[in-house]
Amino acid sequence: MKTKMLVLVLICVLLIASLFACGTTENFTKISEIEEGSRIFEVNYDRVDYDRGDKFWAPDKQKVFYSGITDTLKEYIGDRYGFDAPEMTTAELFDALKGDKSITQELFGEMKDLFETADFVKFAKHIVSNEDNARALPTAVRFVTSTYQAEIEEEAGGEEAAGE
Repeated sequence: MKTKMLVLVLICVLLIASLFACGTTENFTKISEIEEGSRIFEVNYDRVDYDRGDKFWAPDKQKVFYSGITDTLKEYIGDRYGFDAPEMTTAELFDALKGDKSITQELFGEMKDLFETADFVKFAKHIVSNEDNARALPTAVRFVTSTYQAEIEEEAGGEEAAGE
C-alpha cells in the first residue's frame, strides 16, 4: 500500500512540476475535485497532452521543466531500487539500472535519452525541439507505471511462493 501511494504521489509531482514549468494550471482538475478511488494519472494523464505549443517549452522554461521531471524520477528510482539516485550523475544512475529486468531495453534507452537531454538543457543551455519536449513527460510516466507494475508482479509472485 505504501508503494502504491508513493507511485501516485510521484505521478502527481510530475504532473504538477510540468504545470509549473509550463506556467499554467487552468485546464487541470484540482486534486480535491477528483473522485475518490480514481487514480490521478488516469484522470489527468490525457490532459498533460492538451496543448504542446511553443509557449510551454519556451527556452527560458525548459531548465525548470526538465529539472522537475528528472529530480522526481531520481527520487522514485532511489526509493524503488534502494540506492541514492538523487546524488548520482546520469552515467552513474544508468550504470546502476543497467540489466534490471523490470526495465525493457526500449524504455531504458528512452529514459537515458531523457536524462541526457535534461543534462544538456540544465548545464549546456541546449534548446530542445517541441517533439522531444512532448515526449519527456509521457516517457517519465511510462517508466514509473511500468516499473511499478513490475514491482506488483514481483510482490504477487513472492506471495504465491510463500503461500505454497
